[in-house]
Amino acid sequence: EGHGTGTSVGDPIEIGAIAKGLGRDGQIDQPLLVGSVKTAIGHTEAASGLASIIKVVMGLEKGLIPPNCNFARPSRKPDLTKWGIEVMCYHSCSNTACPANNAQIPTTLQQWPSKGNIRRASINNFGFGGANAHVVIEEYKPNLHPTSLSTNGILVNDKHSIRTNGVSNGHTPHIISSKPEPCQTGTNVNENSKRVFTHSLTNGHAIKPDTSMDFEVCNTNGNTTITTSRVFMVSAKDEEGCRQIVARLREHLVSSEPNEPDQLMKNLAFTLGSRRSKLPWVAAHFAGDLTSLRNALDSESFAPVRMSAKPRIGLVFTGQGAQW
Repeated sequence: EGHGTGTSVGDPIEIGAIAKGLGRDGQIDQPLLVGSVKTAIGHTEAASGLASIIKVVMGLEKGLIPPNCNFARPSRKPDLTKWGIEVMCYHSCSNTACPANNAQIPTTLQQWPSKGNIRRASINNFGFGGANAHVVIEEYKPNLHPTSLSTNGILVNDKHSIRTNGVSNGHTPHIISSKPEPCQTGTNVNENSKRVFTHSLTNGHAIKPDTSMDFEVCNTNGNTTITTSRVFMVSAKDEEGCRQIVARLREHLVSSEPNEPDQLMKNLAFTLGSRRSKLPWVAAHFAGDLTSLRNALDSESFAPVRMSAKPRIGLVFTGQGAQW
């Protein structure tokens, strides 16, 4: 996502820098797609970078790449095809000399290919006073079924059927009392079965079925979920202050029994990591549950260490020429 103001001086410099940094020298089969939101809504001046971010985030969410508006033909300077860059436009150029004809020109919205990888986009934006901002945004793929790989239910014996492959969050008392329907995701049992669970991966209580066919019971011990480890960090101006914070945190966690310990862990890790100043002395450790966090606080796991030397700042450009 380029700054792309449409100027004869700025655009060639920017596209040339993009080509040198990210271009795939001549790989037309994998073009680097370049666009600018300014072709759709114009220059929003101080908010132009935010407009580009909004466009990219929406594209990631929808899995679509929007084309440029009102694009006629690419400039001869620089040669885009030399770097494997494809300019997104609405039309199919009929000019055979158009360098963009070496790549596919989408005429409408196109799917954002992932090929099994994370979708990712870079955003350029330049301030009037010389500030250069570059942001890399990638999509987030949440784990929609955070259940353990071990099974809390019944796996149908291979002699009769393929193992079931469904996922169920909660209790699973559902059983089949007659011949099942054709195999679908979540149900795959032998035609001769009479009463078999339809799910092999369950996040809940598994009840032994009444069945005449062979089966194996795997870990029928209630709930099983993946434990997520989080980093818990405290900081202070000196070593003793850091130890005091750790001690107060330990006293608080030992004296309280929260109704939702996992939510407490999430909130605590976020607050300590994102809502506290980063001071010279730091004590940090990771934990997956409240018990392990308490144990870590009781040990030397939270030993304070001094951060590296404070970085020196050379120049700060605000983006406005009158306010350097």
